Amino acid sequence: MKSLLAALLIPLTPACIWIDGTTIDGGHVSVGSHGPAYELRESIDSVPSEVLLRYALENKETKIEDDSELEAVADLLEGKTAKAIESLTKLEKETPAPSRYSLAANLGTAYELHGDNRNALKWIKEGIKRNPDAHHGTEWLHQLILETKIELEKNPDYLQGRQVVALPDVIDENTRVTIGDMARPIDQIGDAIFYQLKERLVFVKPTDPVVASLLYSFARITAHTNTVEGGLELLELTREYGFSDLASIEALEKKYERIIFIRKLKKYGIITAGVVAFVLLVVWMYRKKYLFLTQKSYAKHLNQRSAP
Repeated sequence: MKSLLAALLIPLTPACIWIDGTTIDGGHVSVGSHGPAYELRESIDSVPSEVLLRYALENKETKIEDDSELEAVADLLEGKTAKAIESLTKLEKETPAPSRYSLAANLGTAYELHGDNRNALKWIKEGIKRNPDAHHGTEWLHQLILETKIELEKNPDYLQGRQVVALPDVIDENTRVTIGDMARPIDQIGDAIFYQLKERLVFVKPTDPVVASLLYSFARITAHTNTVEGGLELLELTREYGFSDLASIEALEKKYERIIFIRKLKKYGIITAGVVAFVLLVVWMYRKKYLFLTQKSYAKHLNQRSAP
């Protein structure tokens, strides 16, 4: 869901509260209280028609200057996909070359929401040609999503045993994954999934196998490059979107929960050890007469020392 939802990616920034987080190796990290799952849930709770005003006012990347295109986008957000396709196609034919990126992107979105994934793929590819850097260069993932949806039309079990974004079994911050003909850093893949999902979840509510697959991969990336807690929250969303491999979700949940438990056990163990050490020090100082509980006992000690 492309240029019509770019404004969604400029949310109001809430006051930041820092909380404890756990890294995949059991370390401690401080993170903002609102993780990616929180922001994705905001998208799920959004209504498409309510984003039009923000889109029209705030979308600087692919701002629509043509009132006719804006009207077509309004139709699209209201679910009138056939009317939007007709209007956008007419505008595309009437617009002198080079045609606008926004037209291709919005046509791609309109066709996808209309259920025509092949034409959607055609126009998303055209949009990438016109502006490969649009939407922070994440349109390669939209193309991959559409290719996956087309495969699912041929074979409903296409995602059994595979993911939209295939990740290796072992990943860390330095992992690079080859997708198509390009090796992409793992953080770039995570950013792309997050960006695309924030737009997509405004339209696609649970359940959906493609979204579920993306959430599963994003949960793994988040746990391995950010916090395990963030990964767990995303796994919960993955369940809600109907991820079919529940055994894999449960295995990851157990793994992540164990990492968090051990980190907290170490944390409170250190605190407990510190308290015990302090108490022992106080007792030792008291017995050695380095510490007195009352002024009277201290005075008595001084008198004893000064006595002949």
